[in-house]
Amino acid sequence: MLLRLYRTEFGLIDYIDSSAQNDGSYSWEIPSNRGPGDDYQVRITSTSDPSIGDYSDGEFTIPSTAQPDDDDTNFSEIGASWTDD
Repeated sequence: MLLRLYRTEFGLIDYIDSSAQNDGSYSWEIPSNRGPGDDYQVRITSTSDPSIGDYSDGEFTIPSTAQPDDDDTNFSEIGASWTDD
């Protein structure tokens, strides 16, 4: 699975993982260079069939206090789940 990070105002801003396992869950450490905002989304795309993909169910927030040491963001907690059968 290909995981990409988007912002409403800017579009694609980062590739999170280009070979994530298809197990329905993924944890990600927020990089220190990500600015705060409440308009982030994740797009999940199948690497075997790029026509299969979806955005997270809604936007999520990266707070201004986010640090690389903070708890990981789990995509299943922000409405992003997937199955590639």
